[in-house]
Amino acid sequence: VPFCVCNRTSARGSFITGMDCHYSVWGVLAFLSLALIFSLILNISHYMKKKQEGKQDCLCKGWNLRA
Repeated sequence: VPFCVCNRTSARGSFITGMDCHYSVWGVLAFLSLALIFSLILNISHYMKKKQEGKQDCLCKGWNLRA
C-alpha cells in the first residue's frame, strides 16, 4: 500500500510492526469505523420504527377510528 508505512523493514532488516502507520491512515480508519457504527445505529432504529408501525397497524385493522 503506497500511503502506509506498515509493511516495511527497518535499517537492520527486521520487520516493523503495524503500529507505525501514518496519522492520516489512522484518521481514515477512525472515520470509517465511526461512519460504520453510525450507519448501524440508524439502520437498527429504522428497523425498530418500522417494526413498531407494523404492530400498530395490525392492532388497528378492523377498527373504524373515525368519529
